[in-house]
Amino acid sequence: MPYTIPRPQTLPNWHLKEGTTNGKLTGGDSLKKVSATVSSWQTCSKHCPMFNSCYAKKGFHTRQNANAVTTKGRGSDFEGFLENIENLRNNSFLRLSVSGDLPSEDWCYSTEERKIDLNKLKAIKKAVQSTKTLAFTYTHLHCDPKHKEHNLKAVKEAANKDLVINISVESKSKALKMKQAGFDVALVDSKTFKEAKEGNAPGFFACPAQYKDENGEKSRCIDCKKCSMFNRDEIVVFDKD
Repeated sequence: MPYTIPRPQTLPNWHLKEGTTNGKLTGGDSLKKVSATVSSWQTCSKHCPMFNSCYAKKGFHTRQNANAVTTKGRGSDFEGFLENIENLRNNSFLRLSVSGDLPSEDWCYSTEERKIDLNKLKAIKKAVQSTKTLAFTYTHLHCDPKHKEHNLKAVKEAANKDLVINISVESKSKALKMKQAGFDVALVDSKTFKEAKEGNAPGFFACPAQYKDENGEKSRCIDCKKCSMFNRDEIVVFDKD
């Protein structure tokens, strides 16, 4: 592995950065109403097919930020995390879990199982709604073999226009299956990304933050917001590289 992940504490930590300079979100600009959060590494499922190759672990700054949160050098417990969300400016735009995943039940973190804590997920939604913030995220917890059905039901129950949860997948066929089941879906697949970018993949939308337009410029999440659109028609597709 080209990076080192610190040994996690028993329970995860959470960090919120208001005015994030995340490149994909803001193009490096610090915008007061654009925020991002980092979750400890142990929120991830080891059954995630991108466990050792995700963007957050490959990127230097995202990896360092998540390492600091995981070792509790940064961030807070879950209650403190909720307070930070509630203290956001009204009508903010929030990217949840640049690293990490959704909260699981506390007992999971002494095992390799990841069962979404629906009460915590609903608490995040309530906190987001308190400031009319638009929040979005992605999850691979549906990959947990023991709790797949529970985790999918939890996402279906909690997700709405205020808290958009994208089911992350790595195959076109699975993306279509999840979309047909009523989920918002994000696909990582370079071939489909290229096809969508060229307009040759109906129903798929290539992330514009990953390629340059005719003017040689890349878009930003804050300009696009496709991944934060609830019950959208298109599957968002990302280039693996």
